[in-house]
Amino acid sequence: MNEEEVAAIEKYISFRNAELEKLNNLIKEKRDHLPESEPKPITLRLNKLDYEPSSKTWKDYLKEENNLDTFLKNKNKKYKKIIYKIDIDSANGSHNDIINAALDFKSKKNGIALSRINEGAKTNVLYIGSCEKGIEKRLKEHLGFGAKSTYSMQLHHLIRESNLTVLSITINIYPFEDSIGATLLKNIEFALWYKYKPLLGKGELDLDAKKL
Repeated sequence: MNEEEVAAIEKYISFRNAELEKLNNLIKEKRDHLPESEPKPITLRLNKLDYEPSSKTWKDYLKEENNLDTFLKNKNKKYKKIIYKIDIDSANGSHNDIINAALDFKSKKNGIALSRINEGAKTNVLYIGSCEKGIEKRLKEHLGFGAKSTYSMQLHHLIRESNLTVLSITINIYPFEDSIGATLLKNIEFALWYKYKPLLGKGELDLDAKKL
């Protein structure tokens, strides 16, 4: 590399370090505003469906899952900016069962966009994510009722096409004030992702200072 290229790299690293410092200071400022406890979580028992899930069947699915319907109506009404953590009930299978089912599912190349598989993960935390406009749309995608091209857990598709017969999940949510910036929300998600290292999905550090 020539001197100009080396200087450009050093300039970029300095910029990123400054952004990290800014983020670190902001998190310290907001520490007292972090949620002390989340609203009551919900546990869902996911069985093999006798139909292929799609956006058209989402409302019918909610009629069958009254507790989920109530949960979504309450949470979407009260909370828009949310970090969510989805755990699995180990009684329904080990983390290896989930990983193996996901790897087999992905190998079939069925055109369904599955979240990244974190091979070697040993935890009962299935996924950690965030949303800024209520949780229903994202949860709809994770359960397999969204677009097949949208990367998500696609859980009902996964169950349909694997040896899994049932999967119990618990959805925990952490609501935040509307004033929180998108970048800060994303990095709090990343911190939790880094702590729990879930089975599916990816965590990414976000340093967009304009959205802090």
